Formats: sequence, C-alpha cells, structure tokens
Amino acid sequence: VLPPREYPFEMAGETTIDSTRQISDSSWDGGFRFCVDNYYRVEVFTEAVEIGGINWTLSAKGAYDATKKSHGFALFLVANDESRSNMWSCEGTAELQLFNMDEEEKTITRRFDFRLDRKNNKGGFESFCSLCTNDMYEYYFY
Repeated sequence: VLPPREYPFEMAGETTIDSTRQISDSSWDGGFRFCVDNYYRVEVFTEAVEIGGINWTLSAKGAYDATKKSHGFALFLVANDESRSNMWSCEGTAELQLFNMDEEEKTITRRFDFRLDRKNNKGGFESFCSLCTNDMYEYYFY
C-alpha cells in the first residue's frame, strides 16, 4: 500500500460548514484536498484545519465487502475540538466530492446536514460509494 499523497488545505467555496446561519465571514468556508492512490486499501486522516473556529479533519477509509465482492469507501468529516467545553455543538451542511481525474463526469458528490457535539463529533458516510477497482485509480476528495 502506497502512502497517500497529501495536498495542502485550500480555501474553497464548495464546502460550506454552516449554511444555516448565513454567515458572510469567509472563516466558515473551507475545504480539504488530497489525492489517494490505492483508495480501497487506505486509511487516511488529514491534518487538522481550522474552519469557523473549529479544528476539522477528514477521515477516509477503503473497505472490501466480501458478500458483494466489491470495494467501497467511507468518508467522514470530524470535529476535533477537545479543548472546548463539554457543552459545545455545531450544526451545518457539508458537501463531500470524489473527483475522478481521468473522467470528470464520474465525480461523486454527497451532501449531508449535521449536528455535532463533544460525544458525536463526526458526520459522513460509512459507504460513501461502491467502487470498481478498474474504474477509479486516482480521485481527489473535497
């Protein structure tokens, strides 16, 4: 398994961490961007990025479903704010995108609303997508 190639954090309008508050401050807009080779065998945790005063990481993990004989991919947005009080919470909407660098039309997008707190600090998808190893070699996650 090759280690993932990571790309630095980039500000991007595609990821909105809190769309319910209509904040004009760009500190609530942000994104992660990294490339994963051998996605079906990898487990990646990005370095923390501060968005809206909260430290966020992206967790990505490949999985194989033996009953379906298919590879899948789990993708989660994780709020890492152990320094805050036990009563903190955050809610919003996130959009996760998986880009095929060879065939842009195969881009996969999933949106979800979340309410996170100290005990429930991640939101995302256990099965972000089912993947065929012949179709997808190099994808970018946003």
